[in-house]
Amino acid sequence: MLVKNRMNADPVSVSPDDTLADALRLTREHRIRHLPVVRDGALAGILSDRDIRTAMPSPLEVADADLAGRLTGTPVSQVMTAEVITTGPFDTVEDAAKLLCRHRIGALPVVDAHGRLLGMISETDVLTAFAEVLSAGGPSSRLEVSLSDRPGEMARALHIIGEDSACRAFR
Repeated sequence: MLVKNRMNADPVSVSPDDTLADALRLTREHRIRHLPVVRDGALAGILSDRDIRTAMPSPLEVADADLAGRLTGTPVSQVMTAEVITTGPFDTVEDAAKLLCRHRIGALPVVDAHGRLLGMISETDVLTAFAEVLSAGGPSSRLEVSLSDRPGEMARALHIIGEDSACRAFR
């Protein structure tokens, strides 16, 4: 299962020059938590809803006008993460899931070899893919086999399964 088949190929993005107010509006409007930051088609960074919240002062400490001023006066480039963990379109969803877990992040920009943004894959996309593979919510059959790590073990197991199936077919 490849990332290109599970990613959002048309992600909402911002530029480094956009303001935090613009970014906050987009995250709320599109109900998303991660915005790739793009300059001339190339990935420049990523901005999460947590990054935006962390950059905002507490409403208990400042007036609404000051808060609005901070949001409209701060460019995304000051808050974004510039060193972005990415994946490629031909990487597996399993590898993307490992990256998400290892780095404790919620989404990965999908980029080509030149760093151009192709899409985004989120933890929800990965979970949905795994649920479909496991046929969650529908009738299914699954066979789990534990094998020794030796050459020929898989072939031997498939041969046994094949023989048993052939024998039952003729009973």
